[in-house]
Amino acid sequence: MHDQEKNWILMTGVTRGIGRSLAEILRQRGISVCGLVRPAKVQQVSGWLDAVVPWELELPWAENSAETLFSTLSGKRVIGFVHAAGVLGPMDDVPDAGNVQAWVRWWSASAAAHRVNHASGMEILTAVLPKLSAWKNTTGKRSSFVAHLSSGAALKPYVGWNAYCASKAAILMDFKCLAAKIAAGQTTVLSVAPGTVMTDMMKQVLASDPSAFPALPKFKSLEQSGGLVAPEVPAGQIITWMLDSSQQQIEAWHGEFYDVRTNNSLTK
Repeated sequence: MHDQEKNWILMTGVTRGIGRSLAEILRQRGISVCGLVRPAKVQQVSGWLDAVVPWELELPWAENSAETLFSTLSGKRVIGFVHAAGVLGPMDDVPDAGNVQAWVRWWSASAAAHRVNHASGMEILTAVLPKLSAWKNTTGKRSSFVAHLSSGAALKPYVGWNAYCASKAAILMDFKCLAAKIAAGQTTVLSVAPGTVMTDMMKQVLASDPSAFPALPKFKSLEQSGGLVAPEVPAGQIITWMLDSSQQQIEAWHGEFYDVRTNNSLTK
């Protein structure tokens, strides 16, 4: 099958966690996946992804190769972009400004989290938006879509998650602004909360210092009760919702915040 006949999705965050599960399930469904992957991880995924573009999300757009990205997408029917990459950022308190090295280190880590979770995703989205194409599923014609993995932390503050909460809130609002600007029939703008999932990030949370993260007992309790699900569980729910919905069904989520656990909007 030629690239022009295949449906492609461009993704970040494909090397681990929910993003990797999403990419694997998409490929099982016959969707080709092009991953934007940090250079050190390219070898790790090149054997199973359909296409790989080296991309460092912590660096600005101009310091990555847009030419490589666009040449890789050229001639392909790209129906969507999914920003699944995410990092937690620093969980310790902001150090005293008098401790210059620690101060610079903390704010650099915070800025990197904001770039990965928010700015880089919006840069890529904005650049590829004009190149996305309509497609068809079993229900009929569908518009192209852009989606990002969000979190309840985009709406609820957690002590110790300053950078994570703020960056997730920022990209959620950016998606809402985009949805207010463009029609769902042109490109459907989707935000999704996958719930509480046992990812590498969650393992980092569970190993954190309770004094830095007072909400730790809540997540420890979820771990003990089986409330932290495997990444493939929400990934499967997200793919079903994203690919199998009719145009009318998916348009109802344009600019809204879909919770896979309840099928409800977290912001409506």
